Amino acid sequence: MSDDKDSAGVGPPPPGPPADGPAEADGLELDERQIQEMRSIFATSLPQYVDPLEQLCHQLLSGGGEEIFASFRAAATSLREAADTMSFTAVSDILLRLENAVAQLPTRGGAAINRDAREAVLGLILDLRQLSEELGASHEAIKGRALVERLAGLPGAAEIAARLARAGLVLDVQLHGARPDEIVAVSGLARAQVDAVLAWLAAHPVDDATGAPGGSAPAAAARGGHAADAASPRGATAAGAGAADDEAQRLADENATLLAAIDRLGARLDEARVDAARSRTRSDNLKARRRAIAAEVERRRRSNEELERWLTAATALQARLLSQRDLYAGARRDSEHRLEQRRRRLAELVHSVGEQQDELISSREALEELDTMVREIRARIGREPALR
Repeated sequence: MSDDKDSAGVGPPPPGPPADGPAEADGLELDERQIQEMRSIFATSLPQYVDPLEQLCHQLLSGGGEEIFASFRAAATSLREAADTMSFTAVSDILLRLENAVAQLPTRGGAAINRDAREAVLGLILDLRQLSEELGASHEAIKGRALVERLAGLPGAAEIAARLARAGLVLDVQLHGARPDEIVAVSGLARAQVDAVLAWLAAHPVDDATGAPGGSAPAAAARGGHAADAASPRGATAAGAGAADDEAQRLADENATLLAAIDRLGARLDEARVDAARSRTRSDNLKARRRAIAAEVERRRRSNEELERWLTAATALQARLLSQRDLYAGARRDSEHRLEQRRRRLAELVHSVGEQQDELISSREALEELDTMVREIRARIGREPALR
């Protein structure tokens, strides 16, 4: 892994598995060994990512401007998300509190910083530093030993170790419990080579006291023989030269194997990041589709509610119309009844007027007869002077 940092003091982005979790990410499935391997890589490389954060914090406490704040936020957020993904909750908790503490600092360069804020940032940086070193030490203790070291002395060890490293197998603990056919499938080694490797590891266990590969009785006898040969000056010189050459070759092989392993793990992490980016893109698209569907459902729900209101209003209007129609029909029946009564009354009045008219005509005729009789009487009286 690189130690290069940019001008703002930010190192390379922290390694981490895909955002969907350490075990699976959109087609990239990791077994338990790979998960532990990635957690170990993260834990052991965590201190080098704490260094740029610490430098950025010191720059901020010295009056850094908005550019330094932006660099710190990007680095801290990236590291915190990786810690969350790896389930290092203590690391992510400290980083979150550190982000909150830095957010309280003035963003304007040269502004005064109070003592409490400064001590809070420095205290959290110290906590993060101690935790990263503890995690690195604990994961180093369980990582096992390099295969290139354990296979030293096995014929063709350098080539075998390099083939295993290209398959991501760089530690002896990675072969514990593995079946030979599985190792053949992932490394491409011949079955005879795999059997030789497993037999060699079983015959040369690690010495718990010295940390060096132990040996069987023949190996110890061989070492004793070499020691006897080294007793003479010529034997000592030859043995020293041979040991130096062997050690140089071993270190070169180990360096090449470790570099290949680092490149392999880096490539796997890059693939994991690409898959994580694709997964996040798909997740964002899915979330957008869900939001669009939710909006459409909400729109239809509101439309249904509006339709329900219209139906309720139409039902109420229909009821009012029916009620008014019944009232109008009743009023019409009442009007027709009153009109019929008035017609009857008018007919009765017409009949009564006709009778009265007949009576008047009869009375007129009687008066005319009476008037005729009066005129006759007057004429008669005029003709009879004596009567006057």
